[in-house]
Amino acid sequence: MDRKEMGQIIGMAKKAFPNHVLETAALELWFTLFETETAEDFMIAMLSTIKEPGRQFFPTPGEVNKYLQHSRGETMMTAGEAWNLTYSHCLQDERKFFERYGDNHALYVAARQIGLRNIALANIEEELPFLRKEFIRTYEQNKHKAEMQNNFALTHNQAKKMLNSLNGILPDRTKTNLLK
Repeated sequence: MDRKEMGQIIGMAKKAFPNHVLETAALELWFTLFETETAEDFMIAMLSTIKEPGRQFFPTPGEVNKYLQHSRGETMMTAGEAWNLTYSHCLQDERKFFERYGDNHALYVAARQIGLRNIALANIEEELPFLRKEFIRTYEQNKHKAEMQNNFALTHNQAKKMLNSLNGILPDRTKTNLLK
């Protein structure tokens, strides 16, 4: 997406929030964050964010990014889905399970902490509800950490562009401190 397309999409979104002021530096930051997205994907994410029930303020880049991640299937499974997946594979070889699902950090940590063998051998009425509760608690904690890391992960070039765009609006003393 180029700057012109970004400007048109942001301009369209601003019509829903006429009191919102977006400065040139902020628009440049939005472009830096979303320049690799297609204009169509960005527009769909922006409109989806605006259509949220009860929305009163202009969307943040993080809110728009969440819709983009969801559209690409990058959002993580719920804790219940993770438990069902783990429970259905608890009789499987642990090594194979972790090879297949090891890229989901929250699932990996929760399943490792509870243990597939412990789930498989648990008494259904007494132990299993406790193990499920612990699994879900652990999964939710680690899911939140993983989501935060994904939302704030910037490439080196994005960080460099952001700092360069800030140099025009920061006092000289701050500018030299940021670049150290």
